Amino acid sequence: MSKAHSFMLGAAGALLVLVAAAIIIPLYGDYEARVRASEVLDDLRPLKARIASRAVAVGKLTGAGVGENTAKSGADYAAAAIEVLPDGVIIVKATKFGQVFVLLPSLSENHVSWRCIGGSDKDVPRACGG
Repeated sequence: MSKAHSFMLGAAGALLVLVAAAIIIPLYGDYEARVRASEVLDDLRPLKARIASRAVAVGKLTGAGVGENTAKSGADYAAAAIEVLPDGVIIVKATKFGQVFVLLPSLSENHVSWRCIGGSDKDVPRACGG
């Protein structure tokens, strides 16, 4: 095998590795963003339960989120800013990846269901349309 042939094989292999990296690295970034967003949304379960409990108790969402605008502590909330509106709407801003999600409560027949909107399809959890 000549030196030129060996060089061409090596160059082709290096090019293949670069192309693969150019495809895989952005996909991993989207995956990482989606996983972190899922973790943040999962961490909101207790907050959503408190809001739902209040809404069911009084039969309306008005005022169900009052008093929930407290500073969150712990590592789970370090990557997200969370705001709760008086009617129970939760706005989540995931600071590391710049995602914004809005959790919209709906009260029907003594049950609160949640709809999540926001983010782009490539980096949000399925619960928010991704």
